[in-house]
Amino acid sequence: MKDLQFQHIFVAYDRPVLVDLTLTFPAGETSVLMGRSGIGKTTVFRLAAGLLKPDRGKIYGLLEGGAGVMFQE
Repeated sequence: MKDLQFQHIFVAYDRPVLVDLTLTFPAGETSVLMGRSGIGKTTVFRLAAGLLKPDRGKIYGLLEGGAGVMFQE
């Protein structure tokens, strides 16, 4: 199992949502994303699941074949 690493991620829809996001989710650890509505949490999950590709930047450690995701809504 490898760490999931986001390096210099940029994603925009109508406006920039993630700008130069760099973070690591350590393998085998539980991580939490918290923040106000509209700050990009769901975008990070979509990137991690392979449902979305960043406009710029690299993601390392994605599972081959994708990941299972169950969204709240």
